[in-house]
Amino acid sequence: MTDIAIINRLFETAIAEKAVYRKLGITARTVASMRYNYKKHGRVRMEKRLWVLQKLGYDINAYSYTKANLVELLKFYNRCSQAARDLGPEYVAEKFIDQLTNKNK
Repeated sequence: MTDIAIINRLFETAIAEKAVYRKLGITARTVASMRYNYKKHGRVRMEKRLWVLQKLGYDINAYSYTKANLVELLKFYNRCSQAARDLGPEYVAEKFIDQLTNKNK
């Protein structure tokens, strides 16, 4: 499982670079399309984001969750209120990720 917030942040900075299309080996129009779709709609597939970052030399495996993080997520779910659980698992997971990223700052 990969930390999506970090991947998104790295992807944003990567496609914001000037002439990044040369490093990626794709056309400038393709990069412009990716920028537009990501900025306006957030519609760049995760596989494409990971491909861009790997082509630029990022180690994607460094941003993975460990087994300890998953156990901590389950403990967090047990501690959260019923109201939070009623909002859905996405809400609880988002709160857990926010808690993790705030710890790491």
